[in-house]
Amino acid sequence: MNRKEGIIVGLVLLVSFISGAFAAPSIQNTFITNDPLNVRIVGGTTSLRTRSVDIQVLGLQGGVYVQEFSSYSLHNVIREAFSFVPEQGFVQVDSALITITYTRIEDSPGDKFSVSLNGQGSGNVEIQRANANAVAGTVPTQNLHVGSNLMEIGAVQANPSQGIQELVFEVRLTVEYTFLA
Repeated sequence: MNRKEGIIVGLVLLVSFISGAFAAPSIQNTFITNDPLNVRIVGGTTSLRTRSVDIQVLGLQGGVYVQEFSSYSLHNVIREAFSFVPEQGFVQVDSALITITYTRIEDSPGDKFSVSLNGQGSGNVEIQRANANAVAGTVPTQNLHVGSNLMEIGAVQANPSQGIQELVFEVRLTVEYTFLA
């Protein structure tokens, strides 16, 4: 092989290596930085998906009392732990709704259930006098954690001279969240 042939063979090899590198299918690496499960998605494309899950925080046949009697210094709250385990690729919680199923025993207009999630006040849900079976309200999403959570439900009196006593049977949390798939 002479010098011209060597240069031509070298150029052909060089061109084939370069064009082969550009023609090869590329592998996309997507890293999810805020994923608690430390997921790494390799190849293909990812898309955001939305899913919702119902979490039964409390479910009792006999119920449990939520009471507030300021005049007697009597306070009775519900404290329940529950777990939120989203799909792999979890991004964020979009919304959270609470449903409380109860029977009215003693209350006044304007009385409310107070909801606390992981030690943070998460709002109030007004006790309905016309529909005495269930109430629903929103819970701030920033208070909900992946994994273990603690919810407290108490009562807030509209009229401090009147007491509140409700028999709570069920507490459900409906969580809508986004994840990468």
